[in-house]
Amino acid sequence: MRKLLFFLIVLSIQPVVHAQHFGVEHPIDSIYIACINGEDQSTHGMLQCASKAYDAWFSEVNASFLMLLNISDENEKILLQKAQQDWETFIRSEFDYSNTMHQNMAGSMYKLFDADIMVQLVKQRAMQLRLYLDTKQME
Repeated sequence: MRKLLFFLIVLSIQPVVHAQHFGVEHPIDSIYIACINGEDQSTHGMLQCASKAYDAWFSEVNASFLMLLNISDENEKILLQKAQQDWETFIRSEFDYSNTMHQNMAGSMYKLFDADIMVQLVKQRAMQLRLYLDTKQME
């Protein structure tokens, strides 16, 4: 029971740690944290929070990707599209691995662990694309 409590505490503060790494808490992280700390702190409720955060970060990925495509030359577009396709393949593989690894482990906490891993991976890509976009716009 103590391990579960510790894990849930770590899970609930992980978005804060990531936000602090970038110096400013992103609104998606704020919503994610508020949701996790909200009324429904069941596994299902926390999975819903992670799903919403994942979707929001994925929307950020798509928006930055499209903006980058619009301001890139032809060679950059080809490379960016390949990088995005490779990243999407990586995300699917990472999800499959994480799910498979935790599939036979007892406890629903591993579902939360998997969900947060996916949120953080998509957030990382969103932040990376945003940095590319900001750099490109300074040209």
